[in-house]
Amino acid sequence: MFWDSVNHAINSGAFYPPPYPVLVTGFPRSGTRFMVDVFQDQGLRVGHEWIGKDGAVSWIHAVLNNSFDHTVHLVRHPLEAISSCQELGQEVLDFMRIFIPVPEEAPEVIQWVYAWVEWNKMIEKRVSIRCRIEDIEEALPGIFSLIGKKYTRRPLPFPDSGRKREYKMLSTEEIAARREGPAALQLLDKKATEYGYTLQEKSS
Repeated sequence: MFWDSVNHAINSGAFYPPPYPVLVTGFPRSGTRFMVDVFQDQGLRVGHEWIGKDGAVSWIHAVLNNSFDHTVHLVRHPLEAISSCQELGQEVLDFMRIFIPVPEEAPEVIQWVYAWVEWNKMIEKRVSIRCRIEDIEEALPGIFSLIGKKYTRRPLPFPDSGRKREYKMLSTEEIAARREGPAALQLLDKKATEYGYTLQEKSS
């Protein structure tokens, strides 16, 4: 099923000619579904993991298409994103491994840690603006201004409202206890700090 999603994402650009105004992308489970709702509520035609007339909100398109005028890098607290990704399975990691270094022999949770660090690092090379999903209400006017659109401020639902996913929150202690965990945790902490997060705030 995941590879069907990839194929759909690849072929979706055939419906509208490039370039496209905006790509909102990030690591999986960082709030892209919520962002689609926000954009569509403002009248923009964007797709979730596919390209609409006004662009796409898609983690997959971080590596599939460069025909976007602007790229918005969406980030979420790493322990939230990684914890939520546990249900996605190995095929998503295998896809990501095509583009970024993820140690295949490491425990799966450690693979996700490396994936979060390296996927976000890859996106940094092409980003127009970065925002944290936790601060999205303050960031939206700037995002819309970037693409020449006016943002009409209105109440926002909490990200993932109505389809809240249930998952067990990973702790830093659990990550550190795995093989290769301490080294992975050090990298995670460094990149999280760059984005304004502290790992302890979710582990306490």
